[in-house]
Amino acid sequence: MRTLLHTLKCRAAWDTDLSNRLDFMQAFRIVPLEYGLRGGHVRDVALGEVFIHRIWTNDPWLLVGMALRRAPWMFDPRYLRRPFYYMTEANRLATLLVLEHACYSPPYAIFQCGHEIRVARLHFFYGVLRWLGLDVEEKVAADGTFQFDQFIFWLTRRLGQDAPAKGYLCTDAEAIQDIQQHWKAGETPSAREIAVRYTYPMKYVEEVLSSALQVHIHRQSRTN
Repeated sequence: MRTLLHTLKCRAAWDTDLSNRLDFMQAFRIVPLEYGLRGGHVRDVALGEVFIHRIWTNDPWLLVGMALRRAPWMFDPRYLRRPFYYMTEANRLATLLVLEHACYSPPYAIFQCGHEIRVARLHFFYGVLRWLGLDVEEKVAADGTFQFDQFIFWLTRRLGQDAPAKGYLCTDAEAIQDIQQHWKAGETPSAREIAVRYTYPMKYVEEVLSSALQVHIHRQSRTN
């Protein structure tokens, strides 16, 4: 797994955009076979790990496809604003990345074409309803997971529950405000603590969010 990921990153080094996206992934993590990977927790966003089953290691093409599709770059606001929709936003971007770089894993790209044909009707359905002013699509949850049963989500909305109990991914401003409210005065959480608690990639926290937090703290101290 390490060799394959290293080889993939080396091969992608000439492609700046793809190389930057693969930088968000640090490793594959093997999980038990009974752990479902169709949806839910399929990656660790903060640590940059993509979950796989051990049997998948028999198919290098599949691992390359998983790295392209599930590397947590989409949780970086520089690529996709937060919170975001899965079907009409995140899924579309991940699919385009796989198809645009089909040469890295031709079999997975063929599979992705079939997958996109199957879900395209949902993309169209949600898009049309949103254009008509009816937003029935659920956003990705605060822990990075997605509820595929959209009917349940629609039903809870109709019953007056505007969002799941765990909420949606926070924005940078919301994360900074929460840190200011819940962390002890004068104490600044580490980049890893921020990444884990607010479902950010470590790369984004280190390059952007930590600096924004320090600027905010400095402005607050000057105001006080």
